[in-house]
Amino acid sequence: MEKFNIKRFGQTFKWLFCENSNRLLLWLLGLTLGFMMIDSFLIWSMQQVPQDVKNIQQEGIDYQTAALYGVIGFCIFIAIIVIHLGYSRIFARLKTKQKRIAYLTLPATNAERYLASLLFVLIVFPLCVLLALILGDTLRMFIFGMTGGEWQSAVPYLFKENMLFLPRFSSWNKFVAWMMDSSVLLWICSLYILGGTWFRRHAFFIVTGAIIALFIIVAVFIPRASFFIPNGSNPTTIISAIVYPLILIFIVAAIFNFWWSYKIFKRFQIITSKWTNV
Repeated sequence: MEKFNIKRFGQTFKWLFCENSNRLLLWLLGLTLGFMMIDSFLIWSMQQVPQDVKNIQQEGIDYQTAALYGVIGFCIFIAIIVIHLGYSRIFARLKTKQKRIAYLTLPATNAERYLASLLFVLIVFPLCVLLALILGDTLRMFIFGMTGGEWQSAVPYLFKENMLFLPRFSSWNKFVAWMMDSSVLLWICSLYILGGTWFRRHAFFIVTGAIIALFIIVAVFIPRASFFIPNGSNPTTIISAIVYPLILIFIVAAIFNFWWSYKIFKRFQIITSKWTNV
């Protein structure tokens, strides 16, 4: 079984989904309640603001709309953290010897087993988190409405103003900006996948610490990099010349991280060290 077989891959993914369906359901229920409580607390706090402040409008947006934008924005921030936690737990279910044997001895190739796990954490789990966010806000709206509050949902604002990094093609500059954001997110995603493949313990905190340290180094280096910019240069032109190579670099780096993660997965053994999978 050296060649990739789409039917066998589908069966492997189906087995993986069924094995994790109960855990996925628990995540869905827990996150739904969590988002409901976060929504309720934030909206209740904003309702305590004096009425004269609520009457103030900025750029044609009333206070209630701005409050719903803020609530859904904060919930998306929490959702992104949870999703990246899921990335770092790509092989967390293989901590016990029995589960490791069961997964590594499936009648499938290494590529099929790895891609099944990758698809699960990249597609299924984020959809579960997004569904939990929608259900949590809907449940909050229902409770508020039944107790005499307003029947207002923040879900419609979820799909506005690039909340979900949906592509906008109104101009080339906006598309390039979206590509830049997406390439950085893809690279960060690949780092958490790589960390989750490499480390058995605390992968999320190790990768997060490494990313924070890297961004601090970059932030310190950027002011010094201004010495390399010729006097009289147009900053807009310089940024435009840099952004395209950066997009390519982040995409290539992400592909390399996924490839490295797969190479580590191919070296998985039944008995491993306490901290790493190899």
